[in-house]
Amino acid sequence: MKLKNILISGIFGVFGLLFIVGIASADMGSGINTSPLMRLDGTDVLMLNSSWDLGSEAIPIHELVVSTIKASSTITDTLTVTATTTSPLLLDDGTVSAPAYSWMSDPNSGLYRIGSDNIGMTLGGSLIYDFGTTSFDIGGMATITASTGDITIQGSYVSNDTWMRGNNNAGTDYVNMFKINTSDEIDVGATLNTGPIEFEADAGAVTAMDMPVSATPTAGDEMSITFSIDSNSVLTVKALADSSGGVNSEGIEVSGYLMVDTDLLYVDATNDMIGIGTTTPASLLHIHNDTATSTLFIDSGGAGLGGEIILEDIDGAGCTEITALDGTLTAQTVTCPTN
Repeated sequence: MKLKNILISGIFGVFGLLFIVGIASADMGSGINTSPLMRLDGTDVLMLNSSWDLGSEAIPIHELVVSTIKASSTITDTLTVTATTTSPLLLDDGTVSAPAYSWMSDPNSGLYRIGSDNIGMTLGGSLIYDFGTTSFDIGGMATITASTGDITIQGSYVSNDTWMRGNNNAGTDYVNMFKINTSDEIDVGATLNTGPIEFEADAGAVTAMDMPVSATPTAGDEMSITFSIDSNSVLTVKALADSSGGVNSEGIEVSGYLMVDTDLLYVDATNDMIGIGTTTPASLLHIHNDTATSTLFIDSGGAGLGGEIILEDIDGAGCTEITALDGTLTAQTVTCPTN
């Protein structure tokens, strides 16, 4: 025998007794008025034995409308409440340690009301998620702004030597972004596209980039950092490993034109010419001066040394050395230097 079509707004009872207040219709099924099943006390109906059945399949209770139902006994069967917007199931706010919606086996975990339009999810008595109309807070670690989706992280909560990852563009895999390695340095796990990089004011002597070299590489292995534009190598800073944790033969390799102060020194990579004071050298070495006589000055380390010019003979058979002393040029045949 079942209760059918029952509309309720609350439940209450003491020591297994069920109190029903404010009956709106009295079609209560078979034997409902038989004493001592229930007793009318003013406007209240008191059911004296909660184990008695109400109604039957043949004569069901068609509709029972009550204003308040409260029960202290545990409900062991399924409780189904159908409510409209005018008669919702309302709970107390609850607290972070005793949420209003919870479980008997885990009463300090669940949902509770923090404030106006603000719901909290608590685990073990601690607030884990804070749902608000403008933001979503994750356990005090990060806040997501609802209108923009921006994520603000409070402090560092990424474990050491563990990658912070994000979905790839296709959404089929992950891309490693950053991690703090075992040396407390920040590693970047993918190509990093940036705009201008600026150092803090008055930073002093800054090492903008460094490549540590251990004793593992074989002597002579190239260690280099290349700067490219549109995948074209422009500048390479390189050295050779010495197999003992150091490098030698450090240098800079320029691919293409080299311009120092526009035309102070200009290397024409297309024609393999060098211009001093000009960006259009007409010969292997072209010296130009717009404001004064173009002068080539070859200095030396002191007396007995002097400057000299060695020219290869036009027949390619040898070289001529030209030196100067007190206004006199002296030429003599010498062995050509090795190229």
